[in-house]
Amino acid sequence: MAKKQGIVSVLAILILVVLSAGVGFGAYFLSRKTKESLLKKPAPIFQPEEPAIVSPSLIPTPSPSSSPAETLTVNFSQTGNALNWDSKTESYTEEWKLLYEAPGNPSLSVNLVFGQNSVCDFGSGDEVCDKSKLSNGDLVKVEGNKAGDIVSIMKLKKL
Repeated sequence: MAKKQGIVSVLAILILVVLSAGVGFGAYFLSRKTKESLLKKPAPIFQPEEPAIVSPSLIPTPSPSSSPAETLTVNFSQTGNALNWDSKTESYTEEWKLLYEAPGNPSLSVNLVFGQNSVCDFGSGDEVCDKSKLSNGDLVKVEGNKAGDIVSIMKLKKL
């Protein structure tokens, strides 16, 4: 009988040792997996869609003979950087954008459309806009009429 108790005791101790080792290794691998997952960059929850680019030639601009009902009103006034660089093609373009910030939105952009009635101030007073006087990255204040992601410029001032 004593021999059976000795064998049972040895088996019980052996089972405890095996279980302890299994729990220890399991805890080690779980903690390692948790550390690795904490070090990885989380996947973005929201990815904004690329804004649609509309050709400025498709945007109607008011003509000098426009009736008061057709005259655009200022519903956009922002300060930012004027850009004509296309990062996708890595080249300069003829189309200009305004890159600006708003509370809670650190990077917004709109396409700028220069019309017949657009007025610019490049430092020497108001004049008809001459885009050749604008340089990529210039800090400007733009006032105009925004429709979607397009702003028809009424006044642009280089700061």
